[in-house]
Amino acid sequence: MARSSALAVAFGIALVAAAGIARGQAYPDRPVRLIVPFQAGGAVDATSRIVAEKLAENLRQPVVVENRVGAGGTIGSGQVAKSAPDGYTLLFAVLGPIGLAPSLYAKLPYDPVADFAPVALIASYPNTLLISRSAPFKSVKELIAAARANPGGLSYATGGSGTILHLSAELFSKMAGIKMTHIPYKGGLAAMPDVLAGRVPILFANIGLAVPHVNSDKMAVLATTATEKSRFSLLPNVPTLAEAADLKGYETYDWFGILAPAGTPQAIVTHLNRSVAQVLDSPEVKRKLADQGAQIEVRTPAEFGEFIRAEIAKWAEVIRFSGAKLD
Repeated sequence: MARSSALAVAFGIALVAAAGIARGQAYPDRPVRLIVPFQAGGAVDATSRIVAEKLAENLRQPVVVENRVGAGGTIGSGQVAKSAPDGYTLLFAVLGPIGLAPSLYAKLPYDPVADFAPVALIASYPNTLLISRSAPFKSVKELIAAARANPGGLSYATGGSGTILHLSAELFSKMAGIKMTHIPYKGGLAAMPDVLAGRVPILFANIGLAVPHVNSDKMAVLATTATEKSRFSLLPNVPTLAEAADLKGYETYDWFGILAPAGTPQAIVTHLNRSVAQVLDSPEVKRKLADQGAQIEVRTPAEFGEFIRAEIAKWAEVIRFSGAKLD
């Protein structure tokens, strides 16, 4: 759905939501907790606080960000799944614990579809493929040729096994018909010294790590994982992997959204969705998210639910191919 149409839907059903809430206790009449399942100071946390600050203005109640870290985001996500479905405990949902975890973990403390009520998708952002300047290839097509000539001989770094970066690389390998060796690090920053030194020639990294190296003498950004029809706004001169390697249909994004516990009244879900749509329409929020490389998304709760189910199915296939598993 186009952004303008989604906003029209969100605003158009606002009166229905308000009427539903008015028949019971006014919502919200106390602070709302927004559980962020990752550490303070990271990209997820920073985005959550941008949204929470403006959402509090719209709801006229504090929106308190609480970091509940551990197990790749599944601990905080599980906490929200078990919370009262009253709209006062929400999850700042991320692709990892919602779209990837079902196929990465043998057992989860929640069902990402059955245990949550989708509220709103907030933003998405692509990742990037970088190489050391000392790498023997200077384009994506040359990289593919080198990998085909030496199956498994090329290594690539990411910020960890089972991350969107790892799986973006595996999807690229699958579609390009190549085999590379994954070297996981504890975060993208930890991988940088080896890539800068040329010990590992390839790095799949988030946009925050990539942008400072666009004009670097030590690294080059070869491609982004954005859709083949839309180059990434912060790197307009960098092609997408779909363009650079003729991989039609290749695209991967990380994304953020808000989920409530399953059973949350529809009137509250609709009210929250409308409020988030207003947040995302704020010029201040647009600017702050754009500065972080995020691309705003606006969807109805039903559309967000469909999106989540599609993401789970898409990444299940890639994870099977990669053999990635987490305990």
